[in-house]
Amino acid sequence: MKKELLIGILITGLLGAAHAELAKDLADAAMKLSAAKNYTWTSARAFGDREPRSTTGKTGSGGHTQLTIPGRDSSIEVLIRNGKAAFKTDEGWQLASSEVEGDENRRFRYLAYMASNYEAPTQRVTELISGITDLKGTEGGAYSGVLTEDGAKKLMSFRRRGRGGDDREAATIAGAGGSVKFVVTNGVLTKYELTLSGKMTFNEQERDIGRKSTVEFSEIGGTSFDIAEEAAGLLASASDK
Repeated sequence: MKKELLIGILITGLLGAAHAELAKDLADAAMKLSAAKNYTWTSARAFGDREPRSTTGKTGSGGHTQLTIPGRDSSIEVLIRNGKAAFKTDEGWQLASSEVEGDENRRFRYLAYMASNYEAPTQRVTELISGITDLKGTEGGAYSGVLTEDGAKKLMSFRRRGRGGDDREAATIAGAGGSVKFVVTNGVLTKYELTLSGKMTFNEQERDIGRKSTVEFSEIGGTSFDIAEEAAGLLASASDK
């Protein structure tokens, strides 16, 4: 998240409103987080009334991101770098690939797609700030705002992927709305909570969509983790191709 981008967001989206000072303080806090060489985060996402599923991650200065994501039977350890992913199995580390066929290799395709579209949680803050209206601040470093319909719709949109990686028909969103809360600690963004709702139509079927995501940041500037040599080698070889 570059400083110039955030300044542009404020100019076009928020500085014209009466919330300019609050917006600047929030943008400064987000920039300090983004400028950190490393950090740890936990992301919990819940759909409707379902129990939230949590992903933990660590980002290091060397360009590697380590994720622990929930699986059907157990968690999956993943290492991402330069749009490629390696994941740990009982047989060792393996490189994720979108080219493999068969239901038994669904995990390979999913992780490959996730890695190629990976977005750091600090990048999502840019979208949230740009889509806010009616920003409010309270004592203790808490901020809250309502998302515009366009902002909420953008955050809810997705495209289905075919086996060959081709995009399929996109879902359409109607009645999109949402809110976002931020927590700033010692001048640095440490948490945000996003709530979205609307109606999604896909394959001529309409359904109500409700989603809540909570992301918390910790060990900002003090995160370190061991990188498996086997995983790093796989990612380096894949990046050279």
